Amino acid sequence: MIVAVQTSLPVGGPDTLLATAPPGAVKMINSFEVLLSVSAGSASVTPYFWADGKWFPLGDDVTAPKSVTANAAGVADACSRFVVPSIPRFWAFLKSGTGTITQLGVDEGPIS
Repeated sequence: MIVAVQTSLPVGGPDTLLATAPPGAVKMINSFEVLLSVSAGSASVTPYFWADGKWFPLGDDVTAPKSVTANAAGVADACSRFVVPSIPRFWAFLKSGTGTITQLGVDEGPIS
């Protein structure tokens, strides 16, 4: 599914993001794969999930937030798999970098 990349995350939760086309947030239960394509420059996206009234980056106190990065001069299409517990959560993807993102695809499913 195509998901709109965000440059900031709303403090009120995912509701406004779910109403956009393509959606700026998606509800997923399982692990997922992210495909990031850029046409110029370099950009990264970091998955964030909504819990307890705020957004959290995928990572923890020990592991830095995880992301996927693409660079038009090298790897213009990058793919990463994110393994997460099977808990229903709303996910949004926050952009960093100045690159031009042409597509962010998210595919949910069991990853072995």
